[in-house]
Amino acid sequence: MVSIVSAQDTILNDDEEYPAQKTSVSIPVSHWSLGIKTGISNYMIPPNAINESDRYKMMVGGFFDYTFNPFIGIGLEYDYNNYSRLYTDHNVIGNMYGVTNDLLLNGSFNLSNSFAPYRSGFWHILNIYGDVGCGVAFFHCALNNNKLKYKESLMGKLGLNAEFTLNKSFNLGLAGQYNQFNSRNMSVATAIRNCDAWIWTVGLRYKIGGKTLTHARDINLCEYSPKLVPTIVKNTYVKGETEETLNHLKDVVEEDAAMKQKIQQLKKMTEGAKNAAIQKNLTKENLTLQQKLEKMEDDLKQLSTQKEGVVNLSLDNIEYKSGSNQLTTSSNEILNQVAGILTNNTSWSTLMISGNTDNVGSVASNLKLSQSRALSVKRQLVSKGVPASKVSTSGWGASDPIATNDTPEGRQKNRRVEFEIK
Repeated sequence: MVSIVSAQDTILNDDEEYPAQKTSVSIPVSHWSLGIKTGISNYMIPPNAINESDRYKMMVGGFFDYTFNPFIGIGLEYDYNNYSRLYTDHNVIGNMYGVTNDLLLNGSFNLSNSFAPYRSGFWHILNIYGDVGCGVAFFHCALNNNKLKYKESLMGKLGLNAEFTLNKSFNLGLAGQYNQFNSRNMSVATAIRNCDAWIWTVGLRYKIGGKTLTHARDINLCEYSPKLVPTIVKNTYVKGETEETLNHLKDVVEEDAAMKQKIQQLKKMTEGAKNAAIQKNLTKENLTLQQKLEKMEDDLKQLSTQKEGVVNLSLDNIEYKSGSNQLTTSSNEILNQVAGILTNNTSWSTLMISGNTDNVGSVASNLKLSQSRALSVKRQLVSKGVPASKVSTSGWGASDPIATNDTPEGRQKNRRVEFEIK
């Protein structure tokens, strides 16, 4: 089964520790596009052309469409075709004049994302689309010097398109399509079956908003839809001194040593904080953190008695090593407390982790940093028993400040991790 998510969001998979699990990052995408095309048409209608090559004529057209997501789109298309030619009928040579103006409503389906969703390199910029459409053809025709006849006909279309991404704004398309008309006399002469035509075109698509946003026609399925979440088996014990049990024992010893080292470091920090103001500030911050965690636990307990609800927690004391997504030891300790609360209260169903930064640095780098830091928080919680399948992440960069970025204190508050639990 293939899952399709909101057309307003792109799904990115950059969780290195859980490569088979998708995590969502809300990034707006654009959907509208328009374009022009030209090519050659071959109308298979009577009377017969003198030369086979006389059946091939130039055509022009344009289109305007909306691509919902990496699978489907819908649009309007206009085609102008000229099928005039010299003809022969019962050894009589004459001149046929005929043109048609076709207006169609099209639906498109991305075959590349259906059959080969995890593409890279050249294949990432190539998409194959199937088209189906219906509409009305307004045509007028005449044989020799007869008076023009104006008529209309219902028509249908089947098409196959190859589209290449040139850049963020333009795509180049090559297409072949088959048109059939609900008419037997598009050239005045009556055919034994409905008239039809083959058309081959080259087109240029302009993606509206593509310069600033990712366009839906450029998104690969692997960037948009989550893979299946793997089953993670933890704490497997085998009787005897096997490699698994020895490795587990080693991990326990290392964790114990790290904890003892942390206790010693905290003890030294406490002994060294002789300044009364620093001591007071550290005590206040710790009290605030504990109050937040206690409130979170109380809210989760209340959630089990409600039909629906949301529990929010914002932590601005989750710290990372400078310029990276690596958590500090003290931050791991805080997250371990959060993980303990979550695993002891099972009434919740989903957890969204949102990363935020201050405005130091470029917009793009802050967005990427916030995404990777949110993923680091997820990895830490999952390592302590929180189910990975119930956790998703997003990164907002510096786009959602809660304080001024003009002071160190304000920037500290903006560098935060937010939890939304439902």
